[in-house]
Amino acid sequence: MNANAANKKIVFSYEGPFNMRIISSLGKYLAEYLDAPFETRMSLYRVFIEISQNVALYSEDRVKQELETTVGVGKVIIETDGNAYYCTTTNRIRPEHADVLVNYCRQINEASTNDLIKLKEKLRRESSIKDNGAHIGLISIRLFSKNLLNVDIIKENENTFFTISSTIS
Repeated sequence: MNANAANKKIVFSYEGPFNMRIISSLGKYLAEYLDAPFETRMSLYRVFIEISQNVALYSEDRVKQELETTVGVGKVIIETDGNAYYCTTTNRIRPEHADVLVNYCRQINEASTNDLIKLKEKLRRESSIKDNGAHIGLISIRLFSKNLLNVDIIKENENTFFTISSTIS
């Protein structure tokens, strides 16, 4: 949550397993029922789907689903201050991934839109060679929101948490 949270209204929050049914249901609310202009709803929907998929796929905390598959566990909060929406997720990560994620986000924030589009295409071509999914998702969040990524690494006891927030205005 951002520092000026007192001025924000919670649209919704969720904490638990991020399976595709839950992500779809929450996303449908944003796309169809949120009282906001169409373009804002669609940008928020796209950011929410990408940011939530990062939790589902990459959270260190996992829950077993049907057919022995697992999904990530984390938190999401959607807030508004009346001028913009803020989509924030938090999930536990491996400590060794913290610097990598922060560096990815810094590079994404420093790049132009055209450079991000080219990088995303390049990473997609290479994705069969190595796992670039998280990097592609972070690029998509930045492109959909048209704003910088806000990231924070929180170390708590033996755990490391990754918080990412995107502003949709």
